[in-house]
Amino acid sequence: MSSLAGGRPVARLAAIGACLLAPGIASADAPGRLPRPEAPAGTARVSPAADTGVDIVRMPPPPAVRPPAPTPAVQRPPDAGPKPAPPSRTPEAPPAETRGRIAKLPVKIAALPYDAQRGTLGARTDALDRSLAGALGLLDDKGVLVLDAQRGGPAAQAGMRFGDIIVGLDGKAIDGTDDLRRQVASLAPGSSVVLDVWRVETDGGDFLRTLRRLADAGNAEAMLRLGRLYAAGIAVRRDEVEAVRWFQAGSAAGNLSASTSLAAALLEGRGTTKDTQEGIRLLQMATARNNLEAMYRLAVQKAQGKVVAKDINEALRLFNRAADAGFTPAMLDLAHMYNTGEGVAIDPAKAAQWYRKAADLGNSIGMVNLGFMYQQGRGVERNDITAVGLYRKAASEGNSSGIHNLAAVLDGGRGVPRKDPEQAATLIMRALEMGNEFSLQQMTRNPRAWSVEFRRALQRHLHEAGVYNGKVDGELRPEYTEAINTYFKRER
Repeated sequence: MSSLAGGRPVARLAAIGACLLAPGIASADAPGRLPRPEAPAGTARVSPAADTGVDIVRMPPPPAVRPPAPTPAVQRPPDAGPKPAPPSRTPEAPPAETRGRIAKLPVKIAALPYDAQRGTLGARTDALDRSLAGALGLLDDKGVLVLDAQRGGPAAQAGMRFGDIIVGLDGKAIDGTDDLRRQVASLAPGSSVVLDVWRVETDGGDFLRTLRRLADAGNAEAMLRLGRLYAAGIAVRRDEVEAVRWFQAGSAAGNLSASTSLAAALLEGRGTTKDTQEGIRLLQMATARNNLEAMYRLAVQKAQGKVVAKDINEALRLFNRAADAGFTPAMLDLAHMYNTGEGVAIDPAKAAQWYRKAADLGNSIGMVNLGFMYQQGRGVERNDITAVGLYRKAASEGNSSGIHNLAAVLDGGRGVPRKDPEQAATLIMRALEMGNEFSLQQMTRNPRAWSVEFRRALQRHLHEAGVYNGKVDGELRPEYTEAINTYFKRER
């Protein structure tokens, strides 16, 4: 049984179980799943782990960046959006102008847990929309919105908080999330920089209050942002019903991403009564207006054939259209289809090409799956060193499958200068902490695929976590398995 894990792309195709190879590595055979309309995604995927340097949340992204979880229909939709409910609050007075100031925050760069040569801020961020940026007092949408700062990390220690917008680093403007990630990753851990942060001062500096005020005043992007925050439980208590109310308001205000998120909720019955016909209508309407996330979700539905008539040719057309426009989840689905022959002739080389395109755009699932293709020598020339590099990069992005696979190769010594079971155990603890089911299965059902030195190190970590009191000798006993299950199930 293999011990390698694979990033799962879409929600449409089956589940976790593709062909596994080397001990402990998950397969690349999976579609590109977006975070719930969220939630990323991820992308996520919120995709995303707090220790990924600058962890970009795909809470369902603004089209053209990433994420989703699918469904489509049949009739030609009208031009107007649905009849969504009004925002949850009504303004009693004209909105006040939003004021802010630039704060200069000295930050000491830390090292990524999985790559000691790359820097990290320890913050989750998201892209800015032009209309929201303008409403917040900025001249353009350059910059990066901070969703949260990892406790004890560089950003948190510098005083960064939810709602801050990073607009510069050492006097150099930040264009967006990818630019910030690249700049920070290139910095030497331990070095110091100064971040220019735009901080809203209106509403007592409470960014959430500012968002609500802007949404009540009719800002559709603020409505979408609030819906995503409630769906993902970021800065607020998770509330699917409240999320849907804001998605409805944003959709009524003409925001296509809000319409797409509302469609996903209607198709799944999350936070509202299930209504597949209306959900499909919204997807069709947004697709007709070139919303890439809606286009992707509609393609998934055409491929599944559960809510609408199955039409692989139309699904392929939509996947290709979204992928050609840079939407990475569509690239992942196309790669999966060519890798498995679902609806198309099997073509591993074309599958690898699509995984590479997604990886080159920063998609960590694409990195994991392409790495697996390199280990298999499927569609590309076999190269364990290249595979390890891709796993390491995915791990640095907070992808738990990348973290797991990196652990597997470090323990087995494949594609790395030397075996490192100690580091492998540290990585598996992180994957378990992030809720990676494949890691749990490997540790509890396939433990002999891992070295005695690795199991000894893992026992020591479990003991330090307070869940294991047995001998630290690498031997397999019931209490070892129980400790792993306890650690995995603990409250995160």
